[in-house]
Amino acid sequence: MATSTERSFFRHPMAKFALVIFALFALWFGGWFAFASYADGKIAEAVENVDQRGILIDCENRSIRGFPFRIGVHCDSLSVAHKRDVFRFELGSIRTAAQLYAPGELVAEIEAPFKTWPNGVELNADWSFLRLFLDANLTGGFELASLKIGDFKTTVKTIAVNIAKGALHFRPTPVEGESETPTSLDGALSLDS
Repeated sequence: MATSTERSFFRHPMAKFALVIFALFALWFGGWFAFASYADGKIAEAVENVDQRGILIDCENRSIRGFPFRIGVHCDSLSVAHKRDVFRFELGSIRTAAQLYAPGELVAEIEAPFKTWPNGVELNADWSFLRLFLDANLTGGFELASLKIGDFKTTVKTIAVNIAKGALHFRPTPVEGESETPTSLDGALSLDS
């Protein structure tokens, strides 16, 4: 007859497997939120350093989101202004995301409108979507930087600019005959108006 210790839940192989899975999840959960808190502190520190140089950055309702496999900064709106009114601009909400399983890849989505006031003249731009993508190397540099935009509209003085779809891509290109770090960029631009 089996004793109570032999029937213990913790002696069953599936129970041990469940405990390992639970421990891994707890580590991931705790690690993600610890890193999110660290990243938020670094962002606050960077904003403070920029503020000391005379540039005010306001990321309204800043939060770190993306659990469990991504991490990114979200703002309801973003405004950047020089204290001496050299420049000032405002954007709609901003959402960024870095994939934890693909380090170096960063996506940012920015909502309209965009407003700026160079030399006291207000300039506005509007769009339905704007997405930035960066595939960075962990050793520095990048593999690809791209911008995609849709339904872009702006007016500069009497010139109206309307772009139905637009894309701009940059890639570093190696110099022929050299295996050193690439020193040139290849770019591509496509516009549909």
